[in-house]
Amino acid sequence: MKVLSQAVENEATSLPLLVVELARGYLEQIDHLSERIDALETMVVYEGRARNNNPPPANRALSPRFVIERAEPRQGSSSTINVR
Repeated sequence: MKVLSQAVENEATSLPLLVVELARGYLEQIDHLSERIDALETMVVYEGRARNNNPPPANRALSPRFVIERAEPRQGSSSTINVR
């Protein structure tokens, strides 16, 4: 990302102004999404720790948003993971 950013900002590359502006926008979006992903990863770690230390009461079932199951592979194929 750093190399691309430097190339976009380097006037010696002679990129058209439209290309420079589009690249800046894309780089900004990528940076923002990277920050969100980092924050979500941190939240997942803390949630996992919290659930391990403080499991929910036995009478309250957790309802997952997704059901993940591992399908047994057919002969000659690799295993798959199904998400519903």
